[in-house]
Amino acid sequence: MSPRNDTNPDEALSTSAPGGSQTTPTVPLDGTTLGPPFDLIITSDTIFSVDLSPPLIRTIHHLCQASGFVVADEDKPRYPIVYLALENRDPITTNRALDEARDVYGFTLTKVLHSKVGGAMKRGGVDWTPEEWEGVEIWRLTL
Repeated sequence: MSPRNDTNPDEALSTSAPGGSQTTPTVPLDGTTLGPPFDLIITSDTIFSVDLSPPLIRTIHHLCQASGFVVADEDKPRYPIVYLALENRDPITTNRALDEARDVYGFTLTKVLHSKVGGAMKRGGVDWTPEEWEGVEIWRLTL
C-alpha cells in the first residue's frame, strides 16, 4: 500500500526528501507491520540528545511525506499533524531539533499554550500544579 491520493486512489503519491530525491514508500502487504498513511503523529520525550534528534526529525518528515494525500481542487497535498511533547531539560538541544524541523524539512512550528493543555488535562481528570508543568512543552508541526 502506498500513500493515498484521494483524486486517483490507484495512483501512488511520490514523496521527496530534502534535496529533491524521489521515493515511493511501501508497506508490507501482510498487514503485520504498522505503516503509512498516518492521520496523526505523536511523539513524547524524544528530544533529549543532539545526536539523536536529526534522525528523529528526518523520520517524522518521511512519515509525513509518506502519509500525504491529494484532495480534489487543492494545489498541494495534505499531511498529518505532528505533536511533539517534551520536557525542555536542555534548551540548546530542543532549539536545534526545532530549528532543523523548520529550516531543513519545512515544518511550521506552533507551541501549544499551557492553558490549552492544562484545560484539556483537567477535563480528562488530571489536575497538575504549575510546578508539575514546569519545562513541559508541546509543539505542533505541520508541513
